[in-house]
Amino acid sequence: MGRRLLEELIASCDGKCNPIRSFSAKDLQKATNSYDSGQLICEDLDYKLYKGFLEDRPISVKKYMFLRGTSEYMGSPFTDVVVGSQMSSHKSVLKLIGCCLESEHPILVHEFAGCETLSRFMSHHPDQIQSPPTPSWKSRIKIAVDVANALAYLHTALSKRVIHRDITPAAILMDVNYVAKLIDFSLATAIPDGETDVRERVVGTFRFVAPDCMMTGSYTEKSDVYSFGVVLLKLVAGQSECNTSCSVTGGGLDLVSHFKNSIARDGIEEILDPAIVAEGRWPGKERQLNDFIDLALRCAHESAEERPAMMEVGKELRKIYKYVISPC
Repeated sequence: MGRRLLEELIASCDGKCNPIRSFSAKDLQKATNSYDSGQLICEDLDYKLYKGFLEDRPISVKKYMFLRGTSEYMGSPFTDVVVGSQMSSHKSVLKLIGCCLESEHPILVHEFAGCETLSRFMSHHPDQIQSPPTPSWKSRIKIAVDVANALAYLHTALSKRVIHRDITPAAILMDVNYVAKLIDFSLATAIPDGETDVRERVVGTFRFVAPDCMMTGSYTEKSDVYSFGVVLLKLVAGQSECNTSCSVTGGGLDLVSHFKNSIARDGIEEILDPAIVAEGRWPGKERQLNDFIDLALRCAHESAEERPAMMEVGKELRKIYKYVISPC
């Protein structure tokens, strides 16, 4: 398993990847206190991410596991290593430090950059002592800027155009200062040279998969733009949105339709996270919110052709962030 990791990395990167270290299974088990549940940062269908300490510094340890009842992974640990290594130089990506070559299942070692995902931050309840504080409106815009920059880099800066395919709040790790980093590339896929799209089995998270992907299995950069648009909507609405009023069978399109209908009927106040409302008013806030929501809905347009490119999305978000006049 470990040898295959290195072979995949060498074959895919032409020697251009950032060098990564090899760690022993014993050292990683000790670093995580035998993968103690108290060290768990987050988990997905086929991996768990733990906090650990190695050589007197904190690290993040991603331990892959087979899907329950199967002998396969949902995503590819090898893709995670290959793409993650190429993306590690970007400040908004969890840096890959190394991997374990001895274990039955792949184990990856990353920098430590916080103990909460964006999804947990957004599910904050004031009466729950263990919940992290809800990010301010200003922090939410900065989170969006950081993730947009990372996705634009993924789409344009590597040797091939790469599609992430699972942009969700659960794929974004946060520290106490709300600095955002993408943490997983296991479902990523590259568009072949000379092609405009790539056809793959439909994967991803319910409500975040673009409707065109659901129907055709065809992925382009605009597939990630759609998913990112849904993340933007969740940033502005928090956990209150769509809990009871959206169909549970219609996927992301129902979520987006819910926002459009609510705004048309009652204005943006209907869908705003109460925490944003509670911050009060200041010059430029309404403009920010309207521009942010308009951009989110364009990203989550049903038609891929109508969605902006991620470079444009990042540029517009930076403009919105710059006219924060009053601190949030």
